[in-house]
Amino acid sequence: ADNMDEKPHKRNSVRLAIRKLTYAPEEPAPQPNAEAVKDFIMSPGSIRLEASLDKEKYYHGESIAINVLVDNNTNKTVKKIKISVRQFADICLFSTAQYKCTVADLESEEGFPIQPSQTGFCKVYHLTPLLSNN
Repeated sequence: ADNMDEKPHKRNSVRLAIRKLTYAPEEPAPQPNAEAVKDFIMSPGSIRLEASLDKEKYYHGESIAINVLVDNNTNKTVKKIKISVRQFADICLFSTAQYKCTVADLESEEGFPIQPSQTGFCKVYHLTPLLSNN
């Protein structure tokens, strides 16, 4: 074709079928958890956030329960929380590439603000990634 609107001749075109394959081994794994500590330059203390999931593997459409624990040992006020679920996929064609995509996110002010020196804030958030967002 000489321009974008012109349909190419059948001999000059190629069809490529792509199949999406999801593989998740069935072997058990430990419950995922992470901890982050944030120090501030001009103020004393730190904020500690701990997050854990109830299981290791989730599928599209399945609700994810995120248990969040916050200890605010600073003189700052925590006003809200943002949580996102990112999908990482290895794509193998001629070379392997990693694809990253946010499939669900949440911003909440429920239970906030967390006042300075307040510790022990604990809440479970639920996010449901959907295949239509992928």
